[in-house]
Amino acid sequence: DFIIFQTTLMIYVTILFFLRYSYYVEIMGGILLVFILAGYGVNLAIIVVLWTMALFPKLYVKLSGNVVRILAKFKIVKDKEKTLVTWSEQVMSFTKEIKRLHHEKMLILKTAVLSVLRMSVQFSLPWVIANALGHPLGIEYLLDCLALSSFVMMANAFIPIPGSSGGTEFVFTMLYGYLLQDSALASSIMILWRFSTYHFIMIAGAITFVILKHKYTKERIKERFGRVKKVNSQISEKRKDSTRYVCRI
Repeated sequence: DFIIFQTTLMIYVTILFFLRYSYYVEIMGGILLVFILAGYGVNLAIIVVLWTMALFPKLYVKLSGNVVRILAKFKIVKDKEKTLVTWSEQVMSFTKEIKRLHHEKMLILKTAVLSVLRMSVQFSLPWVIANALGHPLGIEYLLDCLALSSFVMMANAFIPIPGSSGGTEFVFTMLYGYLLQDSALASSIMILWRFSTYHFIMIAGAITFVILKHKYTKERIKERFGRVKKVNSQISEKRKDSTRYVCRI
């Protein structure tokens, strides 16, 4: 799923780059341009590495083996042999799944279409929020919002902070500030957009984790109690049998 999503993402974003990037380069430039291009390069490198692993596993295992040996010399990797074996197994397993997926063309198509729909909804969210806040943006601005949101995602890949906190908000506010010509409105949209795409997901995930953990813990306790009860019942039956045997004697 990840490799299909990442490939679809790069194709989708590349199309948006060609459609609107030249326009925004003229009006923004500077540090934002560096962040966006660097992020695009990082995402492109990820997809190249993934496809290299899929198509040339032996070459990738050999190259990664050299990296592991170098890291072992600097004591970064403690168990070199174990790391090499584990890495080789993972790469071969990944290649095997990719080859198996190659025959599932309809599944690949469905996954790609769903990924496009997902990205379209995610990238158009600022446009929806702006209209909901009473700042009407016509349908002609939808493509701009899609492009700018994709630029923000690309820039996120180059921000070395968990969740890209701070950097994401800065890039979003700057980019949409150019579009809306209102930094205050861009900040308001950014707050709602960030909550919807990041904080809400974290909160929902945390709540789901707690609920499922409580459920599974309760089931494990019930299962263990059942086993203990069964063992006690068996012991009790054995004791009864022993008592009957003694009484007969």
